[in-house]
Amino acid sequence: MSLLQMSFSGAVLIIVIAAIRAVTINKLPKKTFLILWGIVLFRLLIPYTVPSAFSVYTLIGPTTPVNVKTINIGTYSVTPTNVTLPPVEAITYEQTGESPQLPTNPVSPVPIGLIIWLVGMTLCAAFFTISYLHWRFEFQTSLPIQNNYVDQWLKSYLRKRPVSVRQSDKISTPLTYGIFKPVILMPKKTNWENTEQLEYVLLHEYVHICRYDSAVKLISALAVCVHWFNPLVWVMYVLFQRDIELACDESVVHRFGEASKSTYAHMLIDMEARKSGFMPLCNNFSKNAIEERITAIMKIKRTSVIAVLAAVILIAGVTTIFATTAADKNTENNDTNVSENEFDEDRMSFARMDELNMEREENKTGVIDIGALNIGDEASGDVKALKIGTINADALKVRDEASEDAEVLSLLQEMQAVAISSEENGFYHVFIPSDEGTLEGWVKKEYVDVNGWVGEEYVNID
Repeated sequence: MSLLQMSFSGAVLIIVIAAIRAVTINKLPKKTFLILWGIVLFRLLIPYTVPSAFSVYTLIGPTTPVNVKTINIGTYSVTPTNVTLPPVEAITYEQTGESPQLPTNPVSPVPIGLIIWLVGMTLCAAFFTISYLHWRFEFQTSLPIQNNYVDQWLKSYLRKRPVSVRQSDKISTPLTYGIFKPVILMPKKTNWENTEQLEYVLLHEYVHICRYDSAVKLISALAVCVHWFNPLVWVMYVLFQRDIELACDESVVHRFGEASKSTYAHMLIDMEARKSGFMPLCNNFSKNAIEERITAIMKIKRTSVIAVLAAVILIAGVTTIFATTAADKNTENNDTNVSENEFDEDRMSFARMDELNMEREENKTGVIDIGALNIGDEASGDVKALKIGTINADALKVRDEASEDAEVLSLLQEMQAVAISSEENGFYHVFIPSDEGTLEGWVKKEYVDVNGWVGEEYVNID
């Protein structure tokens, strides 16, 4: 998948999930949306996907590759195009031996779109990096905490990763940073005597550490940098950060019981009044959308089996329908629509010239292998590919201008089919049928009108 395809597919997912979130945010377990946003990140960052017959894109219909026309059972029909090109200098061909030395063309300029994308990605990455490094530098001045309750709490929540609790006068609300050696950073003005509030705060930050939320936020920031041009990805980033906090709130309430909801919500309000500045890759105890958090906390209930089942069905449905690509209908129907008798040489010709009333054998430069028919359109999407083309009228104009050209061009007729195995520096390496066998040589690209592609391994050159 290309970057734009990934971004479009991700945007569709974001719209669907945001709509579902607006309706069910207080009805389903909060982890549901963390999983859904994780699927979005996968779609935005991984250029691979799984075709599905249930995909929404299957209902819309797959995109037909340009310049490739499929008739019946993988038979390629060439539709010639008449293009008038200026005269071109003579070309050297070889039937045997090494490929001729080709003229060197200047390097193609970098597309302006690529330059704009790289600049935008660099600026976006610089923004996140500078913001994080600024706060990380401030955190280096923090001091360790000498408190009996905190020491006992750390002993009761032992982890494979060493967790430390420190204090700083640079922040006004608790936060967590670090992946391999996480640190819970507390404001210097924390009321250390209020053990109830301390327990809420420390457990909230501990949940962030257990779920590797710092790493998750780093990945979501990466997705924003890559797809900075897509406004829906920024929406995803904001909603994802909110849902991370909501999921932690839910875990804390479940740990202390529903009776703790009121106390926990009042503590959030108090923290919101003293929150710190923007920290993109840290886990703040108090974030934006405080009203949404308080409302969600007050509506938290014990997770029911029905809610879990609904969440599983929702995740499976959204993934199957919106995170997959269109299924290959030609491949799916191949076994039912094609009989063995149809795999004959007549149907395997890939250079038919029916429109020009030319005989089949005169135009055949190769035949499609049966393996190509078994996989349908995949044969035309192979990296190593063979082009199908026809000689245009300009090739005939230079037939007599050079003796080396005349040897090859004297065998050609206008609109004759050729097979192109590769291209280099403005030349095509072609196979041309003749009475003495298949002639191999280099032809300048202006002489050949390309009509389609087919995988090289699926073509048997005559």
